[in-house]
Amino acid sequence: MDASVLVTKLHIPPASPRLVSRPRLFARLAEGMTHPLTLVSAPAGFGKTTLLSEWLHAKDESRSSHLHPSPFIPLPSSIAWLALDDDDNDPLRFLTYCIAALATLKSGIGDTALALLQSPQPPPPKAVLTVLINELITLAFPFALILDDYHVITVPPIHAILGFLLDHLPSQMHIVILTRADPPLPLARLRARNQLVELRANDLRFTPDEAATFLNNVMELTLTAEDVNTLERRTEGWIAGLQLAELSLRGRDDASQFIAAFGGGNSYIVDYLVEEVLNRQSELVRTFLLQTCILNRLTGPLCDALTKRTDGAATLEQLERANIFVAPIDDEHCWYRYHHLFADVMRNRLRHAYPDQVSNLHIRAAEWFEQNHLIGEALDHLLASKDLERAAHFIERHALSMLMRGDLTTLLSWIKSIGSLAHERPWLCVYQSWALTLTGQFDRVTTWLDEAEQHIPSNLASIEASDMQGHIAAIRAYGAAQQGKIALAIEFADKALELVSPSNLVVRSVVTMTLGTACRLSGDLGRASQSLAEAKRIGTAAGNHYLAIGATSALADLQFDQGKLSQSAETYRELIQMATRPDGQRLPAAGMACFGLSLIDYEWNDLATALDYAQQAITLCQQWGHVGILAASHGMMFRIKYAQGDAQGAEESLVEAERLVRSQPRESRAPGWVETFRVRWWLAQGNLESAERWAQQSDLKIGDQVNFLREAEYLALGRVLLAKDEHDTALELFNRLFERAEQSGRMGTCIEILVLQSLAWQAKNDTARALQVLERALACAQPEGYMRVFLDEGETMRLMISNFEFRVEKSHLQSYAFNLLAAFKPDAVNPPKSEIENPKSKILLEPLSERELEVLRLLSVGKSNQEIADELVLAVGTVKRHLNNIFGKLNVQNRTECVARARELDLL
Repeated sequence: MDASVLVTKLHIPPASPRLVSRPRLFARLAEGMTHPLTLVSAPAGFGKTTLLSEWLHAKDESRSSHLHPSPFIPLPSSIAWLALDDDDNDPLRFLTYCIAALATLKSGIGDTALALLQSPQPPPPKAVLTVLINELITLAFPFALILDDYHVITVPPIHAILGFLLDHLPSQMHIVILTRADPPLPLARLRARNQLVELRANDLRFTPDEAATFLNNVMELTLTAEDVNTLERRTEGWIAGLQLAELSLRGRDDASQFIAAFGGGNSYIVDYLVEEVLNRQSELVRTFLLQTCILNRLTGPLCDALTKRTDGAATLEQLERANIFVAPIDDEHCWYRYHHLFADVMRNRLRHAYPDQVSNLHIRAAEWFEQNHLIGEALDHLLASKDLERAAHFIERHALSMLMRGDLTTLLSWIKSIGSLAHERPWLCVYQSWALTLTGQFDRVTTWLDEAEQHIPSNLASIEASDMQGHIAAIRAYGAAQQGKIALAIEFADKALELVSPSNLVVRSVVTMTLGTACRLSGDLGRASQSLAEAKRIGTAAGNHYLAIGATSALADLQFDQGKLSQSAETYRELIQMATRPDGQRLPAAGMACFGLSLIDYEWNDLATALDYAQQAITLCQQWGHVGILAASHGMMFRIKYAQGDAQGAEESLVEAERLVRSQPRESRAPGWVETFRVRWWLAQGNLESAERWAQQSDLKIGDQVNFLREAEYLALGRVLLAKDEHDTALELFNRLFERAEQSGRMGTCIEILVLQSLAWQAKNDTARALQVLERALACAQPEGYMRVFLDEGETMRLMISNFEFRVEKSHLQSYAFNLLAAFKPDAVNPPKSEIENPKSKILLEPLSERELEVLRLLSVGKSNQEIADELVLAVGTVKRHLNNIFGKLNVQNRTECVARARELDLL
């Protein structure tokens, strides 16, 4: 479990032996277990937490005594409890504690979701919840999550989180909310659907019989029926009021007179009764209560730090035994809390009687919490002390570690809490700027960075000043890259690397990653490759696992752009290993690699493997919430299914991809990439009208300065021009695109453009020029085994390659062309009869795919199916399928024949 989680928040409160049994309410709670949500909503002091605790402990007693379970006992076999407080008004912290509570049900539950939360740039809460829900579905038993004191939650994002969870609740899960006020959830809709059970103040208040049982039987008073009825009527069954009355009645001989005079509003009653209780305590106890009432949670050493005494633990035990408004919140009775109303009254007395002590008490509490690594509680007390200078120093000490943990929302709220003072402290301005940048609030960053620069002290040590300026440059670089300002991003990244200390691996890894991404987008693939490899190295050294994963993914993407398909595939497989936990479970970030491998296997015409990887990518990206890659993966499903002849399946995948990209910003790559699939679909269906309409409505112009992110859209525009027989205009566009792609070393794009240029020249009836360009395309594509870039162009390309194959004199290209022709259609090419009859023929009628060649090579060195699967990151069943295909194509029966035949064909 995360060390920052306060475990006592997850403990079910122990049941008191001095309770009134309430079977009527147990029955309602049991009924609630057949509905998604139970809401227990009532003002303070109505016994909400006590009721649930008694109910749950009744369950345990029934089980341990082997009694037949009562219908009033809760149905779930496991309970996850979370006691909320004001500090939980941070979506990241709230989710962290919810996962921690649920993890008590079964070891390992929520680990993947928690890893996402702790990444430097956590995905949106709904993405984390999706991962969590998918994990919870695997639990084979019913269970409940109980959220106590939910009224302390005030931020809308957390209400949205709970609403999403309720909308997608696993069938075996139930939620119980204990609150003083109704939460802003769709309660009316849940009522209408019979998905909600509610217990309100009228349900919880003591009946006259229960009040009599409490006062006379449980608390052992000897009140008359009339006295009991009077108290019950005056308190209206309010349990806390009755408890306070009972405390004040202890030892009195004038009970009836006291009860007759009892009345007034709740505030008056509480003030009066607490005065009666306090006046009956010793001076030591009264002082202890006043000095410790500022605490939301109490433990012996913490109380000692505030009181400067050594009897904290003993005093808490004494108060518990005397039932003086203190209750244990863990089974070991180490941690306690005061009754909320009692604490409020005590705090008011402290402020009025000893105003000069309040600040010092909060500072003592803050020092204890910080020493015990509970930094959230520490800052709460510093802020309560009104010592903002001390709070500012505190935030500066902890801000960088919070940034590394991705605790961005909390950090922003902390800095906001000290008001204008934050604007005067350069490091706080820097940390605020980082948090704003990483949460995408770019419009607010510039002001904070300018203030940071203005407030750098002239007497600041040169090393620290340089490091601060390096942070500022790094933030400007990251923000510029995210907003597509590539040249500016590179300029600031270079400046940051000059300024940031070589030992500051955290910032240098982020800057180097930013530089690599910016250089890739600018077309400088050489420098991009160096920067991304360095970012991977530094990120690993800094312990920034997620940045190392991101850098590895970007490096594999870049290798794909360069046309280095085999190297890219190896890097993607390495990424899968990096994103696989020791227990074998893949992190959702592995979806990036599965998508990349799907692209590569598709290009190698290994459609079955490409489909398998695309499906894995979709599953993982749904958990991750990365909509861009998820949409692109559905786009790959479209291409694969269309190539397999499944037109209906292709259309369904394309529609889903289009649905997903509607939520993506237009400047990102995914929307345009998916649009190009729709354009190619229209052209393949002969729907030139729709394709033309797309071209007219787009903002693409032939003379544009082409942005790398929109290159695919410009290629689609060229295809539309070809379909309209505007061959010269298409060639003009292709020539400009080719020049830019060639200059930046993006060989994959160069090959596609050469293929389109050859088609354009053929359409102009210039066959000689067309075959000349086609030969160049084949020469570029042959070393890495490109296939689909030719196959996807259909019959015209098949005829051109067939024509080319009989003209060419270069043996390696002739063999490559022949393999391509065989892949178009097995009987499309009729090799000479002598080659068919010759068992030693060097030509395969149906070529092996790149993946099949990889399997064959591993087979030849004696690898087992499992070993091949592990090395290529495939399922064993997929390896078996590849072996069957290889045996069929080579016309062999076993492994020995296969290796021998492969050597005859020079495949090994």
